[in-house]
Amino acid sequence: MEGNKLIYIFLTDGQVEPEADGRFDCWGRKELNDVFSDIAADDTDAQHFFTPAEMKFHENWEWLMPVVEKIEYIESEKTGNRFQVMILEEEVSIFDKEDFTEERGYRNVINVPVEGESKRTNVYKAVVKFVEWYRSEQLSTNTKDELRTEVGAQLEMLYRRIGIDKPSNHEEIVDYCTEDVVVAADKYFWNSEDVNIAFRRFIEQTKTID
Repeated sequence: MEGNKLIYIFLTDGQVEPEADGRFDCWGRKELNDVFSDIAADDTDAQHFFTPAEMKFHENWEWLMPVVEKIEYIESEKTGNRFQVMILEEEVSIFDKEDFTEERGYRNVINVPVEGESKRTNVYKAVVKFVEWYRSEQLSTNTKDELRTEVGAQLEMLYRRIGIDKPSNHEEIVDYCTEDVVVAADKYFWNSEDVNIAFRRFIEQTKTID
C-alpha cells in the first residue's frame, strides 16, 4: 500500500532503504520504537521486516497514533509553525496552530469529512494527505539547485566507488540524473540508490544513441 510506504518514510525521515525483496527494516529504528514496542529484542521469531502491504498503519491504532504524534511534533518547513490533529465525529482536520484569524479561525492544512467509514480510516486518510502535502512543502523549500548539488555529490561518490575518474561530461550527467530523480524517483525522500539507477539509465541511453 502506497500510503503505508509514505507514512514509513515520513516516520524515518527517509533514511531507510528497502531490502532487495522490498521489505523495510522496522527493528532498531528509534523513530519506530512506539510502533514496534511489542517486538522483544531477544525474540528471534518476531517479524522485523515488513512490506508496505504488511504494515498496519491503515488498520491498527497502535501503529497510527505515533504518526499523529509526530505530525504534532514537527514544524512547518516554511513558517516554523506547529500542527494540530483534530479528530471529530464529523471530520478529521490537521491545521496550523499559529495561522489564525478571527474571520476564518485556524487554517486547515488537511480536512477529511466522515463519509460512512470508521474514524480510524478517516484519520489514516488525513495522515496520508498530510504527508503528501508536507513532502510537497519540503520540495518547494529544497530548491532544484540544491537538489542538483546533492545529486552531483552522490555521483562523485559513485565514481570513486566504482573506480573511475570524474567524467568530462559530469555536468551533463548531473543534469540528467537530477531530472530522473525528480520524474522517476521519490523526489522528496530520494536516496543514493535512486542516483545509481539514474546513472545506469544515462549509460544505457548513451549506448542506444551510439
